[in-house]
Amino acid sequence: MKGGHANDIVILVIGLTGAGKSSFINTLLGEGKPKMIVGDSLQSCTVDPCPVDITDDISFASRDHFNGGRLVIVDTPGFDDTYVDDSKILKRTTDWLAASYSKKMKLGGVIYLHDISQSRILDTTCKKLYMFQKLVRKDALRSIVLGTTKWSLVDKDTASKREQELKASYWSEMINAGSPVFRVDEGRKSAWEIINFILSEIDKQVGIDGSLKMQHELGKNLRAMVKHDDPILKDGNANDIVIPVMGPTGAGKSSFINALLGEESKTKLIVGHSLKSCTPHLQPVIMTDVVSMSRHDQLKDGRLIIVDTPGFDDTYVDDSEILRRISVWLAASYSQKMKLGGVIYLHDITQNRMLGMTRRNLDMFQKLVGKDALKSVVIGTTKWSLVQHEIASKREHEFKSTYWAEMIQTGSPVFRVDEGRKSAWDIVNFILTEINKQAGVERFLKIQHELVKMKKIIPETDAGKTLKYTLDQLIEMQEQSREGRRALAEISNDEETRKWFEEGEEKLRQIVHMAKEMRVPLSRRLKKFFDKA
Repeated sequence: MKGGHANDIVILVIGLTGAGKSSFINTLLGEGKPKMIVGDSLQSCTVDPCPVDITDDISFASRDHFNGGRLVIVDTPGFDDTYVDDSKILKRTTDWLAASYSKKMKLGGVIYLHDISQSRILDTTCKKLYMFQKLVRKDALRSIVLGTTKWSLVDKDTASKREQELKASYWSEMINAGSPVFRVDEGRKSAWEIINFILSEIDKQVGIDGSLKMQHELGKNLRAMVKHDDPILKDGNANDIVIPVMGPTGAGKSSFINALLGEESKTKLIVGHSLKSCTPHLQPVIMTDVVSMSRHDQLKDGRLIIVDTPGFDDTYVDDSEILRRISVWLAASYSQKMKLGGVIYLHDITQNRMLGMTRRNLDMFQKLVGKDALKSVVIGTTKWSLVQHEIASKREHEFKSTYWAEMIQTGSPVFRVDEGRKSAWDIVNFILTEINKQAGVERFLKIQHELVKMKKIIPETDAGKTLKYTLDQLIEMQEQSREGRRALAEISNDEETRKWFEEGEEKLRQIVHMAKEMRVPLSRRLKKFFDKA
């Protein structure tokens, strides 16, 4: 529907083919208005969602509800259509809903119509009702109004008995959630009573979102991953510039952000000096006072958001949960059109070996970013003051020629990071300069594209598959050494060795749990199989 905006109120009319949806809307329109085609044959007449603007009918509804917007009633195609299968009907309806939702049109409610002249609740009717209930979120069931039609075609006592049976069984969940039941006759007053009921409920529940599931379908997979304590910004917009800071636990990510903030800043991240990690949760930091350190005009209209991310191999948090936290935040920011400036990957130069966990961190990082976005990565080496300069330089050269070679070849620069504020801002200013050079070029990470555009779940992403493969390898290694460890614990028969064995068993249980979290559910695998068929 062209021209949709936030003051429009949308009411969907849904039901099986032949339930009287088009007739209901024609009754709302009154005399002298263009009419919906109503079918009297065995073939259905509505094959696509058809929005009807009925705002002009002010004799039956107050304009006060609309605040300059429109009242839009949508005639939807019925399930069990003559020529169109249910999957296509569902897609057409959800596409329309997604488009209206993107325009911020307000869903007032849903009217579900049922033909009371039906003598039986057929199996197809049950399936379609189930499909309808799945279309609507449980917490939005209160926004549904149930309407029974065609009372004139059946004896009133018989119809009343059928209505009672429907209320007690098939509709009980919706009624318990707050859905009222209206009897719809052929009169205009009867139809408008339902509309006015919905409008009055909107007044009572200002601010309550009665959205359909499928209005959120563009981010349905993402919403299923979000937890209540995820620090997703509610006010993200296209003028915001996001720079995630990533790297292994202990690489100095929080210290780097504190250096950006400066000594005078009241905001400070907790920095760990023990063996335990201090950033189990992702922390977006809005750099409110960046004018003194950044000369870039694009920050005048938006915000610079530096994101402190937890490292994989965290002390207390599973890698699968770390991946979820990072992925969800990045995908949510992408959904809000927040601009990815670049990614900073920090590495502790005091490490004298490329440890297994450091290598896994780098592998996961590269899968999160994706090959196409590696050019947006800036590598920073930290903690130079803790090691001899010559030794650190040698290590840096080795990393450049091996583990970081692919990133450097695609354009990733390497910065040395000291403890000063200027050193940290040199990296951020480099990223902002690159944005200016490539104005109009959209930057995004692979994980963002996979979750938002391709609507994957985390186990289906490249990063998820990489983590699953790594975990499977760890499980195999742990199981191969299991009997040897058990035998040693039995032979030694001392508390220390028994404790060592139990710790190994607990570690194996944790890895198995993480691997299960990274499995693609059977329902998703089946869907993918049938989509290809």
